[in-house]
Amino acid sequence: MFVGIHLDFALLSPTIFVNMGQQTGLPTTPFHQPPLNQSSQRDVLDKLAEMQKQAYDTGATYAKALVGIGFAGFLTIWTTTRDLLGPRQKPLAALLLSVSLFVYIGFEVSQMIYQGALRLSFARQIGSGRDLATVLREHDDKIKKYQSKWVLAWYLSLVLTVIPGFTGGGILIYAFLWRVFH
Repeated sequence: MFVGIHLDFALLSPTIFVNMGQQTGLPTTPFHQPPLNQSSQRDVLDKLAEMQKQAYDTGATYAKALVGIGFAGFLTIWTTTRDLLGPRQKPLAALLLSVSLFVYIGFEVSQMIYQGALRLSFARQIGSGRDLATVLREHDDKIKKYQSKWVLAWYLSLVLTVIPGFTGGGILIYAFLWRVFH
């Protein structure tokens, strides 16, 4: 049995979906709850915000730690293998690793600035005394625009980080293994 919850931010009306062991793709049975009163709405929003923040923070921390460890590994390999590289391999590996690092850092800084601006705008709107449902709807629209803009930037940065990074790392590992076994 699968139970899912959907919260319509415009109406602040939760819908609980129950799937009674049906195969994927078959419709679920919705159970509509009555609209929440103001204090219940705030409790639900606070809980959802906390859950979302924890999920995002955990995922972002893991990804950044993994990438940081990867770059530290590349730099470690670079320091031990740069003297083994040929005249073409050394600048090529350095260029590829630099591009990968530069693109990753540039994307993360850009994302941090844009997300900070979104949070600041949301905080100002909440503090303005406007209707909460309207503020949430407008913020949701801003997030959707943000996501649609950044999906392409994310794919591009992913490609420009992973391909040069792994290619540069591959050059370093190949040079090391070639020198060891020849």
